[in-house]
Amino acid sequence: MPWLILAIIALAAFLRLFCLGCESLKGDEAFSVLWSSPDPISIIKSTALTETHPPFYYLLLHFWMILFGKSEAAIRMLSACLGIISVVILYKIGCELFNRKIAVIASFLIAINAFVITHSQEARQYSLLLLLTVVSFLYFIRIVEAEKVNKSHVFFYVISNILLCYTHIFGPFTIVCQVLYFLLFRRRYSEVRFVFWSAQAITLLFFLPWIFVLVTYTFPHIADPNMFYVMPELTVSWIAEIVASISGPQYLWLPIAFVFVLIFFTLCLAGVFLPPRLLEKKRQNKTIIRSKLARILKSITEPRTALLLIWLIFPVVISLILSLTVTSLFLNRYLIGITPALYLLVAIGIYKIDSFIRKYAPQIKVAYILVVLITAISVQGLYTYYALPQKPQWREITDLIKQNYRPGDGIVVNEDLFSRSFYYYYLENPKISTQTGQIIGIEPSWIGKERVWLIFAFASRDLDVDYSLIDDLVAQYGHGTQIMQEEYHLITVNIHLFD
Repeated sequence: MPWLILAIIALAAFLRLFCLGCESLKGDEAFSVLWSSPDPISIIKSTALTETHPPFYYLLLHFWMILFGKSEAAIRMLSACLGIISVVILYKIGCELFNRKIAVIASFLIAINAFVITHSQEARQYSLLLLLTVVSFLYFIRIVEAEKVNKSHVFFYVISNILLCYTHIFGPFTIVCQVLYFLLFRRRYSEVRFVFWSAQAITLLFFLPWIFVLVTYTFPHIADPNMFYVMPELTVSWIAEIVASISGPQYLWLPIAFVFVLIFFTLCLAGVFLPPRLLEKKRQNKTIIRSKLARILKSITEPRTALLLIWLIFPVVISLILSLTVTSLFLNRYLIGITPALYLLVAIGIYKIDSFIRKYAPQIKVAYILVVLITAISVQGLYTYYALPQKPQWREITDLIKQNYRPGDGIVVNEDLFSRSFYYYYLENPKISTQTGQIIGIEPSWIGKERVWLIFAFASRDLDVDYSLIDDLVAQYGHGTQIMQEEYHLITVNIHLFD
């Protein structure tokens, strides 16, 4: 078995490191670089005043860039390394809660999952959020299940929780999940209640300064519709799409993606509702439960299953409540911390189905068949992810402009978020305006411009590009003639000559 987990770790490393610097930095990644570049004190101050998420990732990236530089691969390497470690920690959780077979299946599923791989190859805090979540749960499990309290476990549990709270606004939800579980099974863990609540009190004490920031700056900031993402209407189909995307079908052909999600969540349900005794090696002590409802309740309230269900469901529910009452926060990347619970439940489902069928047909290795099936479907999505461009091609755009730029040309990027990516590559930094045509018209440095580069970027292939900026420029400078246009992935660039 050790060689198998080593092979999985090697596979996870390959998938997260392969072609790490092949694509340009997208807007959010360029934002991370920009935000992490000042000194640590400035990072904390600016994050407290204007950023949605706490500053730990930006501080970590700041020192990482000092050591390894600011190339695309170097910047993303931090997330890739954190993602690889997450696979190892999930394996340890599987061993602690269940057995090595379930641990291997779960770690393999997360190793090849396109959703997790994508965020392990982006310079954002989501890979760190995933790692700290699994570390927190690992030490939580070790504390509540240990016969004797281990001080080092308590120390690492508190540290991981504090860093989790300072990484992402959804970080505290992980701790709330653990609190809910502990309250539900408080009699089972009565001997460690003082240690557990002491750990929560210490975490809260260290997080108090940022709670003030959350109440004073962050919540009003994210509640402002002009300062946050334009989200689709919160419908049942949108919720289903977000939840399904976490299983990893983003790059699959739609019918195959549907089959993949169906298999994934069927196995998850099998992990929840099939009898808990199928997890045990000794099956001679069978308890006959005549009522179907009683069997279902016994499966759900089994402590290990209950822990995974709370871990999986609570963040989804609370993010929906916040989206309905505060602002749109229901984003799949914000929910990356629930993916280990999902993969563990799927692994349990595979194990239970395999155990059940082997009682009647020992020669059929259902676990291998199901894992191979999921792998075969995943390969098609991974091929698409690596073979086709996924991010806006800012590097190619800036190369084009550098080859054709004339002194005095104006450059306009349609949105501020996208201009950060452009600025990362265009180090010469000519006059860049990311505002509307009305603002451009009152800037003296724009008077007399004749050739203007217009860069229209968009976040998704499904979104139409708003070309109203051209009308704004025509209103300010007169008739415009398009003399060049080039199409790149998620970007259109053209030159307009104004009379």
